[in-house]
Amino acid sequence: MRITASQIVNWANTQAKESQENLPRLIRRLCFDPTLTKQIAFPSGDSTFVPGWDGVTTTVKGNAWVPPGDARWEIGCDQDIRSKANGDYIKRTNETDETIRINSTFIFVTPRRWIQKVDWIKTMLAEGRWGDVRAYDADDLEQWLEQTPAVALQFSEELGLAGWGVMSPWRYWESWSCQCAPPILPDAFIGDRNQIKDNLKEKISKAISQVQTPQTIVIRADSVEEAAAFAAVTLLETVEASCHTLVVTESQGWGFVEANTQLRIAVAVNGKVASDAIVREGLLVVLPHALGDIAEKISGAEIVLERPDIYEFEKSLVSIGMEESDAKRFAASSGRS
Repeated sequence: MRITASQIVNWANTQAKESQENLPRLIRRLCFDPTLTKQIAFPSGDSTFVPGWDGVTTTVKGNAWVPPGDARWEIGCDQDIRSKANGDYIKRTNETDETIRINSTFIFVTPRRWIQKVDWIKTMLAEGRWGDVRAYDADDLEQWLEQTPAVALQFSEELGLAGWGVMSPWRYWESWSCQCAPPILPDAFIGDRNQIKDNLKEKISKAISQVQTPQTIVIRADSVEEAAAFAAVTLLETVEASCHTLVVTESQGWGFVEANTQLRIAVAVNGKVASDAIVREGLLVVLPHALGDIAEKISGAEIVLERPDIYEFEKSLVSIGMEESDAKRFAASSGRS
């Protein structure tokens, strides 16, 4: 999913409060690299009003957008970009010790187009008060998102834009868990199956560490949908994988996976989609199956998702808001499925 600079600008113009609270979350996702990031902090949501830097990163090795070493980030959605950037620069420069400044990069981010961006950077660099100075606007964010397709996909969903037969793990989990009332919470869904979840996490981490080898993991559960949901909620907890993962909901989505080699993990939602899965270097494909299905033996690791213990199932139902008497009745009548 391609996010354009104009769409980012429109987001800032039409959803001012949301963009102010969620832009730091977007930058946090974009900055994180499981193999290189040593420190990262970007308060978002209600926490954007807490005093302090809008973002702090320390990385072993930088890239086109995240500088190596220490960086201090300020984020502003104001229409008067230069005034906001100047205010943040002066305030933070005066508050920050020189020994920190000369070894750090000051970065200002705006979701708007900033024509004078290059001139502003030159002016600040000429002062020599920071090790480096950068500024990113909507055009930079567009290019950055192009290189991080999993993050771009989730952001596009938040903007209400259509996908390409693909869905973020977060969106898939949300759509699956909200089919009932009350919605299923992750802890209630996992229940006493943490050992199975940890086993899947371990296999995922091992698979994605072998970057050049195509990998497959099969998950068998009561239903294909439950197996896919289990994969999605587990991946959301797997930090090194969550920013490089998507769920393929239609066979056409494999074209998106093939075109975006930065993607490391793809979860198929059903057998039809799974049958069209691609194989390429550096890609882990998660295939869900129902326990009752007659499926051919697939090369790769296999996880079997057993039904939860009846007492844990009752506790899970109570934890999502069900009365104890109803929980006992439903645990028995549903067979803990």
